[in-house]
Amino acid sequence: MSYILAERSQSKPTGGKCGAGDAGSPPEPTWVHEIFQGILTSETRCLNCETVSSKDEDFFDLQVDVDQNTSITHCLRCFSNTETLCSDNKFKCDHCSSYQEAQVL
Repeated sequence: MSYILAERSQSKPTGGKCGAGDAGSPPEPTWVHEIFQGILTSETRCLNCETVSSKDEDFFDLQVDVDQNTSITHCLRCFSNTETLCSDNKFKCDHCSSYQEAQVL
């Protein structure tokens, strides 16, 4: 990937700076980001207060289980099924200020 960034920096002026930019700023997106990067939004509903929390995460690949003799559509539906968080896997609800059972939507 550093080769791609170096190639991009040769084609664009960087204002005298080398590399991917300031220490606090994210690197400039490359064609890899443009083609393969997506955003996965996770929503979690607390079963105590019914508050829904949302979190966006960048991704380049998804871990989708593919079963024999099933369609990709079926596999993606299974990937996005609702999951219940309980027992040792409870969700820390910001509204309740404690660990609660929750559903990942």
